[in-house]
Amino acid sequence: MRDALLVAAAVAALAAGARAARRGGARGVALALVGTLATLAAFAAGAYAPWDAPARTLVLVYAGALLAKLAALGRARRAPGFARGLAYLAAYPGLSADVAFTPDPRAHRRAGAAAALAGALEMAGACFLATLAARAGILAAGAWPAAWARMVTLLFLLDGAFRVGRGALAAGGFRAEVLSRAPWAAADLADFWGRRWNLLVARTLGTEVYGPLRRGVGRVAATLAAFLVSGVYHEALFTLPVPHEVGRHTLFFLLQGAAILATQGPALRGRPGLARAVAWGIFLATAPLFFGGPYPAAAPLERVFG
Repeated sequence: MRDALLVAAAVAALAAGARAARRGGARGVALALVGTLATLAAFAAGAYAPWDAPARTLVLVYAGALLAKLAALGRARRAPGFARGLAYLAAYPGLSADVAFTPDPRAHRRAGAAAALAGALEMAGACFLATLAARAGILAAGAWPAAWARMVTLLFLLDGAFRVGRGALAAGGFRAEVLSRAPWAAADLADFWGRRWNLLVARTLGTEVYGPLRRGVGRVAATLAAFLVSGVYHEALFTLPVPHEVGRHTLFFLLQGAAILATQGPALRGRPGLARAVAWGIFLATAPLFFGGPYPAAAPLERVFG
């Protein structure tokens, strides 16, 4: 199964690289080649490098970000310069190649620095909460309490990371993209997955999977396909560094897609409190699928502070 996941990642990287190579002539080809090779190398390192599981998980997260940005290069209005393109692939925390490292005369540098600091504190707080949960015995209290504690810490960790990236860009006088919008305030599941949580992934799936398929096979199939692809990616993210049974993350995301389709009817329309309660009920019920299995070994946030 590890080889199958790596083959899927390689096919996706090659396809994204081939499309990116059509932008900007020789400059676009060179940038796409470097990006494709870097993405393939990152996936291979995440699977086979002799590092501990958390380190390889971080490399696989980076590989996924490289893949998303390589796909975004294929959608860009024009290829960036080679040096800026390399910086975009290597370090830009957003998704749009058109705005990467471009000056923003309206940037509020002090507000950006403050946002970056707040994000760093949010990330540290997430790891601190994970440590408290471990010391209080919550992470050993059963599948559901452990999953709920890990869910809260991941929400704050990634939101903080995106806040750091956006704030740092603003502090440097650059344009910045919003990649997380207070995910805990989501009105329903569709709002959470499509407009608030980890928009680096959401926008990629929306433009590369959902959009094209909806025009051909309709909303239901396109929604399920987008969540299926997300599930396969998360299988790679957590089972390549920590060999485990495959299927739990795919099932988790397929259930999210099915729940979105099931909760878009008239029963919840115009009833925001009920829609929000249903969304969080579904999260809490399905959380062990995502946060169990290999997740504790792949992302042991409670170990950051010992």
